[in-house]
Amino acid sequence: MKSKTSNPDVIRELNVLKGIVPFYIRNKDNASFTEIPNILITPTGELKYMNNNNELKSVSSLIIECNRIQTARWLNHLWFKDGYGKYRSFKKHVSEKYNLQFS
Repeated sequence: MKSKTSNPDVIRELNVLKGIVPFYIRNKDNASFTEIPNILITPTGELKYMNNNNELKSVSSLIIECNRIQTARWLNHLWFKDGYGKYRSFKKHVSEKYNLQFS
């Protein structure tokens, strides 16, 4: 069965990690990252962040804007920095930790 971003394991893991590590989106050049401030995930699996004007915005919209693409699934672009300062794919992390498969 294919998992979705609304999977309780995805939501729980993001909520745990966001208090410990910074999150980023990987930019189109695949070499640079943009930090996402104040992220939160809704019960339906939508990822949001608080922008500089204290407005709640969609992370998918930020990905589309930064990478100049038409659509974006946030799970494919979300990264975090681990305790060693290494960037890790959030999708790969939750897939391995909880044995999840995404489409």
